[in-house]
Amino acid sequence: LAPGEPAEVTVGIGNHEHTREQYTVVIEEQAVDLTTNATVVTRERELSRFQTVLDDNETMHRRTTIEPTMVGQGLRLQFLLYRGAAPTDPRTETAYRTLQLWVNVTAAR
Repeated sequence: LAPGEPAEVTVGIGNHEHTREQYTVVIEEQAVDLTTNATVVTRERELSRFQTVLDDNETMHRRTTIEPTMVGQGLRLQFLLYRGAAPTDPRTETAYRTLQLWVNVTAAR
């Protein structure tokens, strides 16, 4: 990826809760420090947030565009899924489900 250059990702959600559910997805860009037995977030920025409502057994795929602003190797895109609304300060510990995608973001030459 390149900083400030849009990249498209597809987010898929499947509802298997046996009831109609509202979901919120928060996508964050994070710089992390990988130390022994720990991953410490040193910088983060919210890139995107959206909501959807799904019936039981319904699946949705949504294309969304992200534009990374940080430069570096081993940056993390953190996808946080919430049932209902997301908190103002979303965290891995408060999310219903999470997904991490490791990326390298290099400046164009």
